[in-house]
Amino acid sequence: MNEIALIACSKNKLRTETAVPAGELYQGQLFKAQLAYARRVLQLPNKRIFVLSAAYGVAKLDYPLRPYDQTLTQMKAEERRAWGMRVAYHLGILTGQQGDLWQRVYVMGGELYRQPVEMALTGLSTEVSVPHPPGLGYARQVAWYKRQVEEHGAGQFV
Repeated sequence: MNEIALIACSKNKLRTETAVPAGELYQGQLFKAQLAYARRVLQLPNKRIFVLSAAYGVAKLDYPLRPYDQTLTQMKAEERRAWGMRVAYHLGILTGQQGDLWQRVYVMGGELYRQPVEMALTGLSTEVSVPHPPGLGYARQVAWYKRQVEEHGAGQFV
């Protein structure tokens, strides 16, 4: 199945003056738990996992990014919708495919990050899946993703 995962960035970032790979820049517990879930439970290779960033849109895990201080909460609703459309467009460029060729896209992150991307991808006839149960706050999402990694025999969460 042609699947990809999109993981929202985190406020906690590596303290550095230089650009580092996107997969290493974000230090939040939820980001790390979702990344482990995508790798171990969904068994997606790094080239099928992308980071959603308020500043950069979407980035491959190995793409060098500089730390920044920007969130989607700073944007108006129409700006977030436009951001979601840009993410879907750039995702097509990064994967070399049109959206309707992705059979499933796992979108992980807070509602402000998920909703604009879900709307853009749904418009492309793509199945959008949010792995965790609805209504979970930050700490409960972290716990849920860690538990899934451990329960699916994917090894101890680190």
